[in-house]
Amino acid sequence: MNNNRGMNPKEQFTTGDTCILVPSWDGYEDLWMPFFGCLFKYWPDCPYRVYLGSNKKAYDDPRVGRLSSDINSDYSASLAGFLKQIPHQWVIVWLEDLLLKARVNTKDLNHLIKWAQEQKAVHVRLWTGPGSLISLAAARHPVADLPGVGLVPKKARYRAGLTVGLWRKDTLLGLLRDGESAWDFEIAGSLRSDSISGPIYSVIPCGDDNSMLKVVNSVRKGLWSIDGVCFLQKEGLADVTKTRRVEWRWKYEYIMRFKLPLRKILYNALHR
Repeated sequence: MNNNRGMNPKEQFTTGDTCILVPSWDGYEDLWMPFFGCLFKYWPDCPYRVYLGSNKKAYDDPRVGRLSSDINSDYSASLAGFLKQIPHQWVIVWLEDLLLKARVNTKDLNHLIKWAQEQKAVHVRLWTGPGSLISLAAARHPVADLPGVGLVPKKARYRAGLTVGLWRKDTLLGLLRDGESAWDFEIAGSLRSDSISGPIYSVIPCGDDNSMLKVVNSVRKGLWSIDGVCFLQKEGLADVTKTRRVEWRWKYEYIMRFKLPLRKILYNALHR
């Protein structure tokens, strides 16, 4: 494959065009240490500038740039403010409760980002759970020249996501609306994304995990998840789990054993 196919000379791929943005707020400060600790542990050769968006507090690490927002701003207004403070054209938006748990293959990720730019994509979901609606939609539209990636069709639910994903910055800014929470954006922003001409893609989970970025969802609805607590204990970070309550075991079992498998069965039945 010609790696420069369809690209304007001024749009040639360089890692300097892309950054990682962790949009957060001071109330989630307890997640910053495990997040960045795991990020730099499992991605020591990360070539992208890393930023943390917060209110008044900062994370004390020279590898993490600080962006600030008004403490009274809503989620979408804060995210838009963070985006306007960075010079990069492409942004990997990465929520702070999604902890990296395995080594990243930088070469493969660079290749995926370069490919996305060649396709004039506007968004690529870099992590999805194996039973998520977005991964099920993408699995039905695999792309021919990049195994493990699928096109997310228009009208797909949660087409525009704020988990871990690459965004063209101007596209994300155009989709954001002041007053919306992250959950509001994933619903209303997904509907608005249908009017965008550029394609949206997603990695397709392989088995129980994802082959590009292996991530554990450490917080669900403000509580430590069961799998998040197990991971933090394994990492020697058990003390962090004292900062908030842990979800009920029955909820975790319900999600893993019933909700996700049933969703996949129903989705495939309805989209035959």
